[in-house]
Formats: sequence, structure tokens, C-alpha cells
Amino acid sequence: MFIFAEYVTLIFTYDSSTAYLRNDMVLCLRYMCLFLPFVAWGGMATTLFQAVGRGFNSFLSTTFRNVLQLPVCYVLIIAVGTMESVWWGITSMEAIGAILPGLWSLILLGSITKGMRSGA
Repeated sequence: MFIFAEYVTLIFTYDSSTAYLRNDMVLCLRYMCLFLPFVAWGGMATTLFQAVGRGFNSFLSTTFRNVLQLPVCYVLIIAVGTMESVWWGITSMEAIGAILPGLWSLILLGSITKGMRSGA
């Protein structure tokens, strides 16, 4: 998506009334695709929580990712004042919001396997 962002945005900005959005949309797609590798990690974590009966952990991790995005983007837009700062806020919070629950799920998985080895 990073490489083909210009071609993807042409689908939405081919008309002269929307052509002025093209450059911003290309930048947005390029920023947003940076957090895509982390989506699988976060999805794995929330699925693991649900599979072992810890649905509330799944809820917390999703809420953490979504609720913290807004204040981070707000602070960045006030401090920096550009749309790029908002895109960096979204990208960074999506990545952090996937890494932390992913690590939490690894800890949970470790405790489950440890319990299985000890026979508990």
C-alpha cells in the first residue's frame, strides 16, 4: 500500500472537485500502512484472551488502543499543528495499542503453559 498509495487515491480523487485531496490522501495512506504489521499482533492478543475465557482483557486492550488515540492526536495537533501529526498519533497509538496487549498475552500464555507443565 505504501508503494501504490498514489494509484489507490486516484480511485477517490479522479474528479476535479476532489483532486485537491490527492496529496494529503497519499500521505495519509503511507502513514497508516506503517501500523499494519502490528494489527496481526494485536488481533492475536485479543483472540487469545477471548479463547482462554478472558474476554474482559480483550475488551481492555481494545479500549486502551481506541481511547488513548484521541488525547494523543489532540495533543499532537495542538503542539505541532499539522495533519501529519494526527497521522503519527494514530499510527503510534495503533502500534503501541497492539504491542502492549501482545506482550500481555505472551505473559498469559506463559502462565498457562507453566500451569500445564506443573499439572495444575
